[in-house]
Amino acid sequence: MIKTSEILNEYGYRITKGRVALINFLISSKKPLTIDEIQKAMIHKIDRVTLYRALTDFTKSKIVTKINLQNSKVYYEFISKIHHHHHIICESCGRIEDIENCNQDNLQNKIIKSSKNFKIINSHSLEFFGICNNCFKTKSY
Repeated sequence: MIKTSEILNEYGYRITKGRVALINFLISSKKPLTIDEIQKAMIHKIDRVTLYRALTDFTKSKIVTKINLQNSKVYYEFISKIHHHHHIICESCGRIEDIENCNQDNLQNKIIKSSKNFKIINSHSLEFFGICNNCFKTKSY
């Protein structure tokens, strides 16, 4: 089990009720969430400015990642060092499904070898978009 206090200590953050609650909430979340979804669903309420500030700090520290699902909203998700994954998103209903194991080391090595101008990849984002089974069956796309 991931210990929130250890994560905050590792990155030099003070351990506050709000930060602990936010990290725990994101760890337990099953999908990427917008700031509105986070604010509405969290039991420990955090004001919007503090929430933005914490998410910005956690993103810079690579505790949390921002995900672009191509719908003009920013989504946030806890970055698990154990459970690396990406997403497939339904363009009709917005359903999100995790995709396990992108074989990132192999992919990154191939990209660096073929690049003329880069020597290091620090991070990556890989999302797939399509139509889910339910929307395909009901032709609601």
